[in-house]
Amino acid sequence: AMLANKDATAFLAALKPVAERLIAIPMPKGHAGHAPESLAKIANEIGIKAERAEDLSSAVQHASGFKTSVLICGSLYLAGDVLQLNNQEPV
Repeated sequence: AMLANKDATAFLAALKPVAERLIAIPMPKGHAGHAPESLAKIANEIGIKAERAEDLSSAVQHASGFKTSVLICGSLYLAGDVLQLNNQEPV
């Protein structure tokens, strides 16, 4: 998930050297974001294998099967939702 006012192409290009895959999801409610389909398309075009998930829970469940580290990024709002999903407080 990424806010609509951010440069998705530049952000994803910077991740290309370390990212093998991307799971794009919608921005949390109440925030204007890039469509997951658009993020996945940009990622695929720059060489990152990408797909989309309906929501954070689905993406986390899918990524739990990966045999590598998982980076959750794109939005601080998303980071807050991840902490909430894990019953964690921000530090």
